[in-house]
Amino acid sequence: LCTLPGVGEWTAQYIAMRVLRESDAFLASDVALQRILAVDKVRPDRGQLLARAEAWRPWRAYATLHFWTSEVQQESAKQGERNHAIAV
Repeated sequence: LCTLPGVGEWTAQYIAMRVLRESDAFLASDVALQRILAVDKVRPDRGQLLARAEAWRPWRAYATLHFWTSEVQQESAKQGERNHAIAV
């Protein structure tokens, strides 16, 4: 896929994960994943993220989806708290 114009590593891994259902596809350059897995607000680089994700093999795509979903749920909860505070 990466040989196609405009298709990079992130896109190829995303297609592998979502379309081809590859359980070990991993988006090491995903900015959201780097932000979620930051330690003391220091984001891991691609290599650090790959090293950390070795423990998740062969389920790295599932781990990625879990982190993304958790972040969305946390943001929704924060928004709900803000809305409640405004309404009170």
